[in-house]
Amino acid sequence: MNHKLFSATFFIFFMITAFVIYFYIQTIPIPTVEEMLEDNYNEKVALQQQRIEFGVLEPLQIASIFLGIVFFILIFVSKELFNTWKKFAFIYIPIGLVLIVITPIQSHGFLSLTPDRYDITNFVSYGFLIMSILVLIIKKFFIMKKK
Repeated sequence: MNHKLFSATFFIFFMITAFVIYFYIQTIPIPTVEEMLEDNYNEKVALQQQRIEFGVLEPLQIASIFLGIVFFILIFVSKELFNTWKKFAFIYIPIGLVLIVITPIQSHGFLSLTPDRYDITNFVSYGFLIMSILVLIIKKFFIMKKK
């Protein structure tokens, strides 16, 4: 498969994923104070909804946006640059996923200094975007220097 077609396909996939998750998150009901004070309010259901939203959906949405940006950039690079980036991605993505998965869903307490999954996902995603751009720029510099 051509690397430009591959990049374009994944760009579209990640952008659609991000939009679908965004609209799904908007449909999750946020209980009002009056609903929480009712006798029949099910706290376990609300907690499960929060875990799904904050622990899975928001990190997935953030990662999809950043991966979409990276794949959009990759549409315009040469095959040699793409292969260099691919080697970098095979190392960075598994490490980033492990960091995200082992992080607690929410930090405990109002003034807690421990990062939660949302924070780590932002950190890993920003790092991936910045490092991907740096890898492409440095490799492009070495290719131009060779010529």
